[in-house]
Amino acid sequence: MRFLDGTALSDAQKLKVLARLRTLWTHHSTALEGNSLTEGDTRLVLEEGVTISGKPIKDHEEVVGHVKALEAMAEICDRSPPFLAMEDLHRMHTLIVGESSISSLQPVGEWKRMPNGVSMPTTSGGMAFLEFSSPDHVPTLMPEWLEQANTALRGSVNMQDAPDIYAKIHLGFTQIHPYYDGNGRMARILSNIPLLAFGLPPLIIDRERRNEYLASLAEYSLSISPLSPESGVWPTAGHSAPFFAFCRQSYELTAAIIQNAVDAERGADTGAK
Repeated sequence: MRFLDGTALSDAQKLKVLARLRTLWTHHSTALEGNSLTEGDTRLVLEEGVTISGKPIKDHEEVVGHVKALEAMAEICDRSPPFLAMEDLHRMHTLIVGESSISSLQPVGEWKRMPNGVSMPTTSGGMAFLEFSSPDHVPTLMPEWLEQANTALRGSVNMQDAPDIYAKIHLGFTQIHPYYDGNGRMARILSNIPLLAFGLPPLIIDRERRNEYLASLAEYSLSISPLSPESGVWPTAGHSAPFFAFCRQSYELTAAIIQNAVDAERGADTGAK
């Protein structure tokens, strides 16, 4: 909540703005993965606890799980000093995908046991299948990723550097793809921890920019081989510039979203007087 300190809002108003951001963040992040709930549906599920008629139960569970993961993220940011442990990742995965394991090959709160990959749109307008790191390599790659995340938490993050720090952490996590499911939602939360821990606004990726988001990720993935202990988490040959540029643009858009929410809360307060 520290990123709202300079807005001259009361604590009650700040909580209302944060509730709006929680709904927006949850809606956009789950919608990027195909969740069918609208922004209004998401607000009703989170604030009123209602079930939206005709919408899958799974979609309801996804938005509730996402908010629980945001709460876990806030706890991590509030640590003094802030740090991220491997156990935090497994806990967050359990919150995001649910506690029930579908099978032993799709464990919850544990690293993946089967290879995974995904078809994604490319900047040329086509589709490409992207293969992620081998399950055998995850236990070696994830400590390197975790050390980079904690290095950011031990340093200093400012508004100018924030989207680049977010982009690097996001790229590393999604290229490893350490879990059988939920990796995108986790990446978008985990990459925000250094930002929020230093009192900066989060970076929210708009669902309307889904194709651009995925295409910039695909361009990076296609420029490298699947990660291994030999390559490390961030191969120097990777073409990461499009994704970094996308994150910088997304951070500017997020700042506008937050300002709109602040202005709306001020307007509501003025109208009530």
